[in-house]
Amino acid sequence: MAEGLKDGALEIPAASREPLVEVPAVRQQGRSSYRARFLLVYLLLAVVAGAAIGGVLLLIDRPAKEAAPAWSSWRPTGSSSGFPNKIAGYVSGRYRVPSGNPLVAVIAGAPTIQAGEEPVAIRAVAIHNDPEGEPNDVSIVPTDNGVMYQFCGLGPNCSIREGQPSQKRHQLLRREALELALYTFKYADGKNSVITLLPGNPAEPDAPPNALFFQKNQLGTERDQPLERTLQRAEAPRAAEIGPLEGSTIDRLTQSRLFTYEFQAAPAGGAILVLAPLAG
Repeated sequence: MAEGLKDGALEIPAASREPLVEVPAVRQQGRSSYRARFLLVYLLLAVVAGAAIGGVLLLIDRPAKEAAPAWSSWRPTGSSSGFPNKIAGYVSGRYRVPSGNPLVAVIAGAPTIQAGEEPVAIRAVAIHNDPEGEPNDVSIVPTDNGVMYQFCGLGPNCSIREGQPSQKRHQLLRREALELALYTFKYADGKNSVITLLPGNPAEPDAPPNALFFQKNQLGTERDQPLERTLQRAEAPRAAEIGPLEGSTIDRLTQSRLFTYEFQAAPAGGAILVLAPLAG
């Protein structure tokens, strides 16, 4: 003990000044390995985060898909059973004579005729395909899921009181009938045929009345594209405003569906609407 004392202080032998514990070299190497692994993980996380941010930016910068144009600017609402009446009220309010009065009133309902005090159901439509050549060439179309619109002016026998009958005015009436049919087929579920009875001509009281008959399966293209594209314009024109292009579209979609008509009793009760192509 005395040998370890020098000048009253404890002197540590030289051999005791070495590190008490020697850290193995392998532990130092392990720290470097872990540090490399952490750096690799951080790098991968950075790459993933960058990709995610880039994806979000692409979604933000990508233009939104444009919505398909609406078929019409107006559509009936409420109970579907009342759609024909609502369609009749809306469409008839768009068509007017030069004075501003309605062209015709439109009465909507199931296909019926008035026989005495009781309405009689129209059971079917019979179309003479070739009345002059083959009288037995007849197509029968049931009216179970049909709608009938009757045009009625303010003159005698539902004739139009204002103005004079003309080809242009008749063309306008056919345009109105076409619009009614398209609205019906588009929005009134289950309706597959439309009968439109046109007003008579007071100058020719003995002339057979005219009717238009539309079937849903014959207007597929017009039901799929917006109404304005079919009718050429958003607003209903006056008769004198119908131009050649618009007129040709109306004629193409209505003239082959224009008939003279009469009613006959059905064998099992009710009535049959008999249609014959309009001459010329």
